[in-house]
Amino acid sequence: MDDDNKILRYLKGEMVAGEERAFLSELQTNSELRTKTITMARLVKGLREVGDAEDADIKSAMHSLSENEMRSIGEQIVHSEKKSVFSLKKASVWISIAASIALVIWSGVGFYNRQQTIGLANEYANAFNTSSMIVRDEQYDSEAESNLSRLFANIADGKDMDNTLQELSLYWEQSTTENYNDYTEYSAEIGWNLAIGYLKDNNRKDAKTVLKKLMATTDDGSIVHSKVQELLSRIEVIGF
Repeated sequence: MDDDNKILRYLKGEMVAGEERAFLSELQTNSELRTKTITMARLVKGLREVGDAEDADIKSAMHSLSENEMRSIGEQIVHSEKKSVFSLKKASVWISIAASIALVIWSGVGFYNRQQTIGLANEYANAFNTSSMIVRDEQYDSEAESNLSRLFANIADGKDMDNTLQELSLYWEQSTTENYNDYTEYSAEIGWNLAIGYLKDNNRKDAKTVLKKLMATTDDGSIVHSKVQELLSRIEVIGF
């Protein structure tokens, strides 16, 4: 994998634990890779620190630029950085960094929205322990309780998310029907875990749909209702 791809995967949080450790170890000995990473990270940090008041204008400006224009901006940034303590000797390396920075700018807003979304999921995942609300007795354990325990654990661990979300969404629909069934009494727990799972999967749209339905079906003033309302408000701040 070339350096630019490795850096982008690292900044996007897409590396698995072993791969990330290897990358961080390489940064200690590879000065060229370290300089590239620092340069790109500094730019991304600048994007992240833009005030909310200016955020919409910057997003609009970014999306109005062509990829070539973005690359030109990247090159200008790089040429100004050449005078800094992190400068490199080879112009070809700087052009490579410029292309990478342009790509980071191009995807930067989406990247940080993704990071904020996942951050919300992790922050609210343990707002209340839904797993402990499932009353299980090994001697009389129902299929529904076994299914939910397994799926809730998958959501907590970020494991097998595609299949987990698909299966959990079916139980969510089943739990909210008018006819009482094995999943009815766990409707709030199912909805909450499904919404958290969608957020971990960077799917704010479906998370909001579930949370709005959950808010409508829980008692006003209850802890679930309050947390749902709070989380919805936090999601809206992230934007598109």
